[in-house]
Amino acid sequence: YIINIFISAYLVTKVRGRVDIGIGETSFGGALIRLLRLLGIVKYSVYMSGDVLPIFKGKILPYYFGSKNSLVRSIDKLIVWLQLILRKAGVKNDLVWYAAKSVKKWDTQNKLKPKDSVVYPAVTIDKNETKGHMKTKKEEDTLGYIGRLDEFAGVDMALESLVYIKKEIPKIKLLLVGGGTMTVQRYKEMAKKLGVEENVKFYGYVPE
Repeated sequence: YIINIFISAYLVTKVRGRVDIGIGETSFGGALIRLLRLLGIVKYSVYMSGDVLPIFKGKILPYYFGSKNSLVRSIDKLIVWLQLILRKAGVKNDLVWYAAKSVKKWDTQNKLKPKDSVVYPAVTIDKNETKGHMKTKKEEDTLGYIGRLDEFAGVDMALESLVYIKKEIPKIKLLLVGGGTMTVQRYKEMAKKLGVEENVKFYGYVPE
């Protein structure tokens, strides 16, 4: 967020005159476009809201780090709390563009009411491209995952499920891309403990 503030300030200096329509993506972008609207730089502001926040029953649960350490949990809560503050600013824009009905429903349940809103898919799949990939030869009995490695991303559940899947499909393979050295090592140990070490391959962080 600190880096975003400096980059945003720099980009705003490049704007010449007023902008007819400004679209802010993510909570930070939504809050920023709201500020530009208040400053008169943007005539009509739109907040593209494509996700919900991990808040349940009024409590913010660990999400980004998945640690039981009190300090890490506090930092985790702070990040989510900041996102909520930015989101509240975002819904005050002229229009909130929801990427899915579920996202709008989340805002309604959490008493975030936009002035105006529209629901229109922001992330879609190209039909022709998908058909092309369907012809690609694939390895049988292979599962793949790309993303961060932690409990809240479902990695723990995936490894635990592999124990049961292995009984039916002995040659099942799970390929995981992502994660730093420490998290990869942690899940390697977990896979070994569960007895699925030979069925899992960790690639770690792949820059390219």
